[in-house]
Amino acid sequence: RRGELADIAEKYKFGEDIPYIEYTEEEISTWGAVYDKLESLQKDFACREYVDVMPLMVKHCGYSRDRIPQAQDITNFLMPRTGFQLRPVTGLLSSRDFLNGLAFRSFFSTQYIRHSSM
Repeated sequence: RRGELADIAEKYKFGEDIPYIEYTEEEISTWGAVYDKLESLQKDFACREYVDVMPLMVKHCGYSRDRIPQAQDITNFLMPRTGFQLRPVTGLLSSRDFLNGLAFRSFFSTQYIRHSSM
């Protein structure tokens, strides 16, 4: 599965829409468990900016425990507000490459969900 998602990232060309991923039931279930845990912690630990933006991300990006947000939807949300966009990658980048992307308002991100056993 990871190879399938890496292939999508490798074929991505800057400026194109990021392909939508059809996540499996297991991936959505894992996402839901993580979502629930983070939601339970945000009251005590999240910064004001996070608390303020999450209802907008739910509304505009489809964030929910039952739906993994798509990278293109997040880009569409971020771009007019911050100038940032997501760029799919296959895995870890060097610090230099990651920071260089931030300098150009690109945030590199994988599109895979870790296996539920992790």
